[in-house]
Formats: sequence, C-alpha cells, structure tokens
Amino acid sequence: MFFLQSAGYKHPVQISNEKIKEVLLKTRTRSEAFQNNLISAIRFFYRTIYGRDIPGQYLVRPRPAHRLPDVLDRDEVVEIYSQFQNIKHKLLLALIYSAGLRRSEVRELRVCDINTKSGQLRVNEGKECKDRITVFSLRLKGLLEEYLKEIKPKVYLFEGERPGEKYSFTSMSLVLKHAAKGAGIQRRVHLHMLMHSFATHFLEEWTDIRYLQELLGHSDLKTTQRYTHLTNITRLKLKSPFDGLDIEEKAITFKPNFNTG
Repeated sequence: MFFLQSAGYKHPVQISNEKIKEVLLKTRTRSEAFQNNLISAIRFFYRTIYGRDIPGQYLVRPRPAHRLPDVLDRDEVVEIYSQFQNIKHKLLLALIYSAGLRRSEVRELRVCDINTKSGQLRVNEGKECKDRITVFSLRLKGLLEEYLKEIKPKVYLFEGERPGEKYSFTSMSLVLKHAAKGAGIQRRVHLHMLMHSFATHFLEEWTDIRYLQELLGHSDLKTTQRYTHLTNITRLKLKSPFDGLDIEEKAITFKPNFNTG
C-alpha cells in the first residue's frame, strides 16, 4: 500500500519499471530494512499476481551499512551485575554475557543444555538454525545450583509466570534496562550489547578469532571480524597523538562569544 500510494494509486499494471525505480529512490532516507522489505514486497507482488518479473536494475537494494556493535566495558558489566538481588535476573544476565548468547537462545535454554562438569553450554537451533556448543562459566555453577533449588523450572531454564512458559523478551529487556539505570549508565542499553561485549572482551584476551567464530555460530568469518575493530585499540594500547603533546594544563573559563555562537 505504501508503494501504491507513492505511485499515485495507479493500477499496478500501468506502473512502469521506471516509476517503480523512482519510488524506490525516494525511500533512500528510510532504514535499510524498510527498503529491502519494500523491494521484496514489490517483486513478490508483481511475480505472484501478474507473472511479471521486474529486472534487477529497477530494484536496486541499499548498500549494507557497516556499523560497529555497541558494547559495554568490563566495569559497566560489573556495575550492572552488582545491581541484582533477584537470583533469576542475576543468572539470566550473567549467562547471556558469559556464554555470548542471543536473547532468543537464552529463552530456549533448558537445564539439560548446561554441563557444569565440562564447562559447556549447548545452544539448540541458534543462529541460522544451527546447534552449537559454547562456554559455560564455572563461576556460575554455585549460582545455577542455588537457582534450580529455589525456582525449580519445569521446562525452560527461565520461565514466565506460568510453569513451562517461555520468559518474554520484554521482561528480559526491562531487567537489563533497570539494572543499567541503577548502575548510572546513561546511554541506551539493550540485550544484544551483552553478546557484543562477550565477543569483544573475548578477543581482548588474544584468543584466536576462529574460536570466537565457533562460539557465536557465525558461518562467515567476516561477521566475527567486525569485533576486531573494537579490540585493537585496547589490545595494542593505542593512544591519540594529543596524549604526547607537551601542553600545560590550565583552568579554562568559558566565556560565551555571542558573535560566533
């Protein structure tokens, strides 16, 4: 409907390929996901309803954005963890960070997926619907045992109000947001940041990146390599040239200049 509205509500058969391209070009300011969804919808609509294949030059997809993942530093992770009094919330966030889990993966966890003897955690149908093995921090063994004794989950490790019901994504997010607020973290914090932080801190220990690739379930090493952009500065202790300038620090008084703003 967005496409038809943008095309002036003409009959779809009367909309030329050039007009389709024109409409798509006007959406370049929208998100990458919006543009891709619109292109897929247009292609599917015309192919399914009218048997018309639109050539690729008229359905140019946006270039994928190369964004660095948002991460928490180690001190921030400690501050967030220290906010918890609720054992369920404490174990939830600790597992996501310590094992590099996505929120959908921790939601599907069962008690039998954790091997406290070998320090391994099994992820069933994780990224790209593949099973994998990641690490389980043995420091969490006592907390896990205490949690199982107190909460006694029926099916999933973390359940909602009803036994056997999966814990909601909304509840998980609120747990992290409240803890981050209590820790004095001002920027936006979301669950995926814990996985990104795991990956970044993992690489800071000079571990082979291919091990991290396996732990996160990435099929393409390039996906894992984006974390190296975040770790190189910390690992190599890189500094700004400004740090080496012989500048005498003096107290600075701000005097507004109304001519320059």
